[in-house]
Amino acid sequence: MIEQGRLSFRKVVNSTIGLIVADIQSNASGNLQAHFAPLLAETGTTQSTNIAKLSDNLTDFFSFNTGGTNAVNTYSGLSMSAAHDPAKNPRMGTKSSNADYTKFEGYVGAAANANGVASNTELYTDIVAVLESLRTPIVQK
Repeated sequence: MIEQGRLSFRKVVNSTIGLIVADIQSNASGNLQAHFAPLLAETGTTQSTNIAKLSDNLTDFFSFNTGGTNAVNTYSGLSMSAAHDPAKNPRMGTKSSNADYTKFEGYVGAAANANGVASNTELYTDIVAVLESLRTPIVQK
């Protein structure tokens, strides 16, 4: 049986992706279009497949890094530094600044709240801790 925490992460991740895409489509101020442009530019059936892969990778990453013990809670993707460096990952559009990363954290927080993960819960605290532990390798400009 899949752990409840993993299912919660999946909902939060999918909602986060939805918020990012909605902001890009509406050309919202400070949106992260430049970061996700290569992924969103993919066409045909591969786009939904690659967005599903992004969702899987983020869910695996959060589940693994917050102590998930189920066999599905493994992360075998690129290091955070490599995954967020366009020179090493052609699916990353540009390097992230602190402001970009803070914007991403805001999307995750809003998605968590929208899925019933209140800001005062252990799961929310775990998510924030994981995100903040990654700021240094992800922010590269």
